[in-house]
Amino acid sequence: MALASTIAAFCLFTMVYAPSYFDSLKYVFSFTANIFFWKDAGNYWSTPAVTKPLLHTWSLGVEEQFYILFPLVLFLLVKYLNKHVLKALVILWVISFALNVHLIFKHQPLVFYMLPFRAWELLTGSILAIYQAKYPSSARAYSFLPLPLRASTDAGGLRVWGNVAGIAGLLLICISVVWLDYARKSHFPGTLALMPVMGAFLCISAEGSGVAGRLLSWKPFVHIGKLSYSMYLWHWPLMVFWKYQTDETDLSLKGVFIVVLLTYILSVLSYRFVEQPVRHRQVLANRKFMFTTATMICCAIIAASIAWQTHNKLLLPLEFGYMPERMDYMKRCVERDVLESKENKSDEPIVLITGDSYAETQFPLWEKLSRGSGKRIDFFMCFGAIPGMRLEDSRLSINQDRCMHLLEQAVREDNIADFVITLKLATRLIGWTAYERNTHPDETEYYYITENELKGLSALENGLEQTIKLVKQYHKGARVWLQMQPPEFPFNVSDHADKNKDTKMLRKNYNERVKPIIEILNKFGENLHLIDLASRLCDDTYCYGVIDGTVMYIDHDHISPEGGLKLIELYEPIFANH
Repeated sequence: MALASTIAAFCLFTMVYAPSYFDSLKYVFSFTANIFFWKDAGNYWSTPAVTKPLLHTWSLGVEEQFYILFPLVLFLLVKYLNKHVLKALVILWVISFALNVHLIFKHQPLVFYMLPFRAWELLTGSILAIYQAKYPSSARAYSFLPLPLRASTDAGGLRVWGNVAGIAGLLLICISVVWLDYARKSHFPGTLALMPVMGAFLCISAEGSGVAGRLLSWKPFVHIGKLSYSMYLWHWPLMVFWKYQTDETDLSLKGVFIVVLLTYILSVLSYRFVEQPVRHRQVLANRKFMFTTATMICCAIIAASIAWQTHNKLLLPLEFGYMPERMDYMKRCVERDVLESKENKSDEPIVLITGDSYAETQFPLWEKLSRGSGKRIDFFMCFGAIPGMRLEDSRLSINQDRCMHLLEQAVREDNIADFVITLKLATRLIGWTAYERNTHPDETEYYYITENELKGLSALENGLEQTIKLVKQYHKGARVWLQMQPPEFPFNVSDHADKNKDTKMLRKNYNERVKPIIEILNKFGENLHLIDLASRLCDDTYCYGVIDGTVMYIDHDHISPEGGLKLIELYEPIFANH
């Protein structure tokens, strides 16, 4: 599966998604895929789930970590608490489940991907296995059944329990399948995961007896059960590559049919020619040789992944290759407790750049402009805010008051020649686009106005007024610049360009989107210098995602490093003497 997915990713993925895939390979083969995808889930530049063919291997990471740690835990319990092993495991189950429920609303990705919060699910099966091994059928606690359902004989008790538990378990599993879509949109696992886990627990505890046991023993179900692991491995990569190639947000009926058919065919083949020969030692009969060979293959794939990333480092888009090398420019950061000491400061005039991800994408541009200009650049990543601008926005995860304090301190203490603001103004002040809300936009919906429009625009006006006042107070000759938001496309420009699809949109849509913002900015006249990206990205009719063969965007609204360099003349006045 991994080999086939790697070949497909190499052939199909653009340079936007391929690096993330090859990075994930290293974690998959070291049984830490869950850690990789957990970290990636909190990454602003993370690629979407529908472009991660190995995302489903997170569960293998959790399982392997459990299988490594559980024998050690069990050994210690047997050695020191031999008579209370089951009780101890139940306590561990309760702790893991309680942590899962307690943290699910605050740290959902952490709870979803990490072993301590999913251990209760695996412990459920462990507890059942130990209980059944420790107590024969005749000694098991069927006494909790109502008297009419309870039989005095061992076989009778198991038969009654098999019917009750088996049917109840199947019902829970079926209900869970129906609720799957709801769970996907809610905080999962949490308490929602209890239903399918308990359903599986009851079915297994029935030990194949009763109506449910006979149903699950039906040959078609047994056949699917044998293929289940292979189907698990194949289904997700096939879905990812199909959606990527067809641009389907959800699988169409045709897509479902093809993915299911291919999943079944590949599962039969891998079960027949990989699983069974290895399991029965028909291939690689020597266990030591088999282990050594598997290890070498894993190491080879990891090495190839690292080599591919290293070789293509300069070709990678900003979010995967360029940005980490430019982090040294971020001298001021909201995560730092103090600013640089005055002893480390330079008398060289500074271009202080503040903003969000729009500022991050321009590192190569700023670096090139600053060389030989006589000005030093300094970054202060203060997301969604400028001095005096207060936005009560749940989307912002930082402490804005502290951010403001540090930024204002930087303005007072540095030798600022130019203060540059680069914010996602339309997004933060007016609202998210339909593309960002994962809907299918039309022109009307795409440029929607939220109820917070007036509040946001008022915050912008007050913020700019106080920013200009603050900068002028400490640096009389300093200029304040604001980069206008680039046109936001209703699709991923780099993907469309790679697939030779149309990469332009109507200019009037952009004009409508930013019109209320422009009206605010025009009030400041010469006190505020605008960097109008649309003047180079658009003509009177269209805005373009590709210009002269250069892909100008890395996604739907962030300018690519190469695109930024094509816009360099817009920024040259900042570094010119005045």
